[in-house]
Amino acid sequence: TLPRRMADAAGLAALEREGIVIGGHGHSHEPLTRVTDPAAEFRACRETLARLGLGGDRPAFSFPHGRTSPELIAAAQAAGFGLCFTSAHVLTPLAGLAGPAGIGRIEMDLRAWRGAGGLDRAALAFALITPPHGPGR
Repeated sequence: TLPRRMADAAGLAALEREGIVIGGHGHSHEPLTRVTDPAAEFRACRETLARLGLGGDRPAFSFPHGRTSPELIAAAQAAGFGLCFTSAHVLTPLAGLAGPAGIGRIEMDLRAWRGAGGLDRAALAFALITPPHGPGR
């Protein structure tokens, strides 16, 4: 096993050169619903990305610990972020991608789509475009 380590600036730049867009995740990694000055968190994060030449003109933002509100999403967008990701267990419709609720996340246990022949890509693709269902969904 390899030790866990975070990517450094050079590693992030290499990922972007290969087509993986880098976005923001806050400056202190504190839940933004708990910090006293969320605007400062957004600014510091945005400035760091810009200084490193990452994320483009309107990088995406993923809320630390998934904690957010419509007001925080608006503040992130005012600070120069584009798409805002949350940990809400919801499949966000296309029309809602830039909306005040942010983009939700669906958890997927890939074991359900693995068979003797490997990953069943068609079944996984279908699951990705249909709303979650079942108990608690």
